[in-house]
Formats: sequence, structure tokens, C-alpha cells
Amino acid sequence: MLCCSLPGDINKENDTEAEGLPEISNDDTPILKNVPLPRIKTEHEYAVGKYVGEMLGHARDGHGIMFSSDGSKYDGQWVTDDKSGIGRLTLANGAYYDGQWVEDKLHGEGTYSCKAESDGSVYRGQWISGQKHGKGEETWNDGKTYSGQYTHNIKQGKGNFTWPNGATYNGEFMKDALHGHGCHVSDAGTHTGQWIDGKMQGDGLYAFKDGREYKGQYENNLKHGVGEFKFVDGGKYEGEWREGKQHGSGTVTKPNGNQKQGIWEKGKLVE
Repeated sequence: MLCCSLPGDINKENDTEAEGLPEISNDDTPILKNVPLPRIKTEHEYAVGKYVGEMLGHARDGHGIMFSSDGSKYDGQWVTDDKSGIGRLTLANGAYYDGQWVEDKLHGEGTYSCKAESDGSVYRGQWISGQKHGKGEETWNDGKTYSGQYTHNIKQGKGNFTWPNGATYNGEFMKDALHGHGCHVSDAGTHTGQWIDGKMQGDGLYAFKDGREYKGQYENNLKHGVGEFKFVDGGKYEGEWREGKQHGSGTVTKPNGNQKQGIWEKGKLVE
């Protein structure tokens, strides 16, 4: 059988042209490792809207604007398809949030405004996982204002509240209500004391604008229990109360110092 070799056959052991060349193996092939993907600016259509901005691979990453089919618009920072960083979300009804985001949730410092609604408000403060949480300030369309602590979207802790008529409260809150120790100031006077579920309850001191003063116990916003009431002329009543009126045993002291003890029923001396 005739055997021959083709000219320049690289498989030929004694090929002089192959002599001295480096041997190539799979181990010599250059491999790129841990090379970051480039961030590009582009436009991308989603089922829920259109995105214009930076992307990293197939994910929204960097700065971009998302125009959603529901009419809302987000303009801000993205990290791996999540709103993260600083951004502004504007809803179709005009309400908006402008501030910090973490993993698609309102988180950090930010402002939320829904003043377009009849009972709308503007909140500026701290957020955790999409809820007002921490220190914040809120102003309502009707003129009410609140500055203080929030816990999971409700007023809780210490704060200051102002009503449209100018009345104010400075003290403790629980579940959006005046609760704990606080001071309420109105055109009628100033009450400093304990509150439960938005009502004067327990020990308190009420100083009327005309000079009268009550110091004692309350129940459901009414003088109830034991208390002392001072009149403008210097006289006073010390004793028991029920549902806002003298009721039970008590002592009346006249401006001249004369005293009279007796029994009272629904505000009237009966014996």
C-alpha cells in the first residue's frame, strides 16, 4: 500500500516548518472573568409601560424613567429592576412621592403629597418599608397640622397637633388619638393632664381663660371623682363630682373664708 505525506502536513513529525513554534493547548485560551457588564442607555417596552434610561444587562439599573400604563410615572434611580435610591413617583391623580427608595418601597426620608384629594395632605418625614415611621410632619387641606412621631402610618409617641380653629395639643399619642400626658389649649382655656383615646381621663388641671380653675379627676371629658374648683371671686368648691357636676360630699369656701360643708346632687346643695 502506497503511503505519502502532503506538503506542509502539520501532522508530520519531522515537518521543518512546524519546528520551533509554540504548542497551542486549551489552557492557553484567554478567559475573561468578573468583567462587569456595561450600563447602557436605552428604551424598553414592558407589558405595564415603557422605560427610558440606563440598563445593566436585562435589568433597569442606574437612572431611568418608567411610564406606566396606569398613568403613573417614576423618575429616579434603579438597582436590578427595583426603585432604589432617590426618585419621584407621580400618580395619575396628581399625588406624588419624592424621596428615598429601597427595593421598590418608600424607605428613608421623603415627601408624600395627595393634596389633590378633598381630604388630602402632605407628609414630610421618615419612612420604613412603605409606611410613615419615625419623625414626620403632616399638613391637611382643612388646615390641621401634626408634627411628631409615627409608627406604621399612625401617630404614636410624642407630637404636636393644631386644629383649624387654632386649638393645639402638645403631648403623647397612641393609635392616632390623644393618649397619655398632654396639654390642650383652646379659646376656652388650657387643660394639662391625662388623656385616654382622645378624651380627658384621670388627673388634670384646667385653667379657664376667665380665671376659673379646676384641679382633679376626669372621666370622658367631664369632671368626675374628686376635685377642687376655684372661682374668679376667690371662692372654691372641694369635694366629689359626677358627670361634670358637684355630686356627693363637698365643702364650699366663700371669698371671705367662711366654709360650708354639705351634700350635693347634680350640682345642687341638698343638705
